[in-house]
Amino acid sequence: MPEPAHSAQSLAMPDTRPPCLATIEAVPIGERTVVTCRGAFDIGARELESELWAVLDRSATGVDLELDEVGFCDCGGLNVLLGLRREALGQGKTVTVRTYSPTVERLLELTGARELFVTEHPGRPEDTRALAAGAVLGAVPAPASGVEEKPQPAGSS
Repeated sequence: MPEPAHSAQSLAMPDTRPPCLATIEAVPIGERTVVTCRGAFDIGARELESELWAVLDRSATGVDLELDEVGFCDCGGLNVLLGLRREALGQGKTVTVRTYSPTVERLLELTGARELFVTEHPGRPEDTRALAAGAVLGAVPAPASGVEEKPQPAGSS
């Protein structure tokens, strides 16, 4: 027997998007905006894209990301970050990563994406505090290569 045209089945598709387990907090500082990210950056973080782009639109030169409170980040989260970077470049702005958790650091290293995000200083918060303490004490941090530079005698170049 044929099925009636007015079936009791709903034609609406159920919402199968994964939940967003991440949050962001944006604080404008001068011409840039610092965005602190927390939680899990996975495919569910795509829900934050419109907020991140709005923050980028309101900044004059770009955003600085603090990712040290991101406990989980996979390729879905990386795609959110790369999409933000692509949008920033289209607007003539930049996205920097100021701090990152070991999880984010590993993902950026494994994918080669670290160099896509201009960083002002090393990643983890303890590194940042050490740099700040060195600046207060007048210390000069060692070069990134780990090779100690020796001062040149006066008059030589």
